[in-house]
Amino acid sequence: AVIGLTGHGLRFVQLQSAAALRSLSSNPDFKTAFAEMGGIRTAIELCSLPDVDLKTIAFGVIRHLSIPMELKRTLVDSGIISIMADCAQSDNEDLLYQCASSIANMAEHAHNKVALVQMGVLHCLVSLCKHTSVHVKKETARAFSLLSSAPENNMGIFDKKMIPSIIDLLCCQEEETGRDGAATIANVSTNNETKGLIGALGGTPLLIMLLVSPYESCQKNACRALCRLTTLEANKVSVFCHGGLPNLIQLCTSSNQDVSLMSIIVLCNLSTCSGYQIKFVEENGIPTIKQLLSSSCPLTRKNATMVMCNLTSHDVTQDHVARQVNLMQFFELMSDVNLECRAFATMSLCNLASKQMHGAAILDAGGLRTLATMANTTNGTNLQRAALLTLYNLSACETSHRLFVENDVVQSVVTQCRSPDILCRRFALMILSNVACNDKTRTEAVRGGGLQAAVLSLKDEDFSSRRFACVCLANMGNDAVTQSQIVVHGGLPSLVTLCLVDDDETQDCAFLCLSNLAANESNHSPLMKQGAFKAFVLKANAKHEGIICSTFGIANLTSNSEILTQIGRGGGIRPLIALAKSENLHSQCLAFSALRRCSFIRENRDRLVADGIIETLTSACNTADPEIQREVASCFCNLSLSSNHRLDIAQYAMSELITLVKRASDVDTVR
Repeated sequence: AVIGLTGHGLRFVQLQSAAALRSLSSNPDFKTAFAEMGGIRTAIELCSLPDVDLKTIAFGVIRHLSIPMELKRTLVDSGIISIMADCAQSDNEDLLYQCASSIANMAEHAHNKVALVQMGVLHCLVSLCKHTSVHVKKETARAFSLLSSAPENNMGIFDKKMIPSIIDLLCCQEEETGRDGAATIANVSTNNETKGLIGALGGTPLLIMLLVSPYESCQKNACRALCRLTTLEANKVSVFCHGGLPNLIQLCTSSNQDVSLMSIIVLCNLSTCSGYQIKFVEENGIPTIKQLLSSSCPLTRKNATMVMCNLTSHDVTQDHVARQVNLMQFFELMSDVNLECRAFATMSLCNLASKQMHGAAILDAGGLRTLATMANTTNGTNLQRAALLTLYNLSACETSHRLFVENDVVQSVVTQCRSPDILCRRFALMILSNVACNDKTRTEAVRGGGLQAAVLSLKDEDFSSRRFACVCLANMGNDAVTQSQIVVHGGLPSLVTLCLVDDDETQDCAFLCLSNLAANESNHSPLMKQGAFKAFVLKANAKHEGIICSTFGIANLTSNSEILTQIGRGGGIRPLIALAKSENLHSQCLAFSALRRCSFIRENRDRLVADGIIETLTSACNTADPEIQREVASCFCNLSLSSNHRLDIAQYAMSELITLVKRASDVDTVR
């Protein structure tokens, strides 16, 4: 009967019957029955009439009916949205409120969020935003927040036409409007283009203002929006420039756990901005963040630890963290239930350990055992990586090596040389290399599987690991026993292979190791047989800075009289003559000593003269170094044993030899 009266010819009757329908639709018990009896169709018909008062009452019916979940989808499918779009241009506040509230109510249904956007409701909301009514803005903000929460609606739909209207909502003083406006900003900030647009249109300063809102809901959503926006560098700078940092630090102490969590996440993003990290110190933020390291919330602890990790990664703030945060807090976090928290705590120590002063403090606090345990943990690869990298930084200081041995760290490191993770293997080999570089701890690095692990790593699938294994073996191979053991354990073929790879750094490391092995005469036969000598010659004749190690290897091989002929025939003389022209006295002496030994063999003497040895020796006669003087004189003496070279010596070197006889203080040289 009431529905029938809405079609009466008298306006007064229509208004009263429409008002009756609105009252009936407001009753939760009658909404479904009302819709089934044609109430929705009648309300839509009234909404289409030109009478604003009647239209407003009808939209009131729609607003009431849009509350039950079971009617929301029916309303969207009814065609009401197109009528709302026409009404959005009205200046009637009540009508606009009914439209905005109806849209927000319908947007609560998951299906409707996408459907409403496809129907063009966003343009309707942009128009509604322009009205000054706080009630209209509140409902519009709610609608924007709900619609933007659907991932499907964040694929470039919220563009430069929509964003300004959403940013304007942030200026409102009402809690709900600010809260939902900030939530919308957070929802739509899914790509860098949108984040940059929001920042460029002034969204960041308005969100910073919401941080000091008296409402925790506004604080929380403002932080959430800033979490998304500050993944972009320009927006990070904007937060610093508009004074957002002290507000965020203050919110970290909020009694509301969500607000505290969101604010520390924003700070985590900001702490990666290296140009502004000192601001954390200037705003006294480190003590506040330090307190959050002990928070009962795992996520808060994790993000606070990430901030510390970022701040310790730069010199400008690292010292401040070291002074203000007790190392024991980091040690405790390394046992946290949150694995990421453990990793970031360990990385903070890793950053601190990059400075010898802080590394010493870690050692004094007993951090080695904890790190060694972490290196062999089964709780995650990231933890192992962080622990091993920290140990590597600590191992850069020679005084730490003895502690590595005493605390059984070396054994943990050796185990990780066989880790399935590439980075763990790299770091472990780097640590082992440092410990092996120290003659006081070299033996411990070799024993317990260290040498075998390094030899096996020469065949690692990872190129860098192979290179670090070369360095490790080069450091280990400084005594006769280890030099022999490297060959016995099968390291020689792999080292020769690495001498031929297309990577200069790896080649240099391999030649350094082979040069050490050549210092042991028992290795000379396998070095010759397995191609090491040929590799030495090939490298020594190349135009490259790394040739010196290969030439050292040739020089070491000349200590074996049985292979001097092979060395001469294999092209080993010319590199030695080149080395003799070095400006380094040690290199000169080594080269002349090797050339002297080569000159014992008659056929080598011919090669020596052909390759210009007389000119080189003649130039070296002017040296003041007594050892070089003796080696030069001995070379001349050996060359003069061959009658066919005496004339050349007399012609080119006689005056220098006479001068050398007069200058030399060593009896052997004079003789």
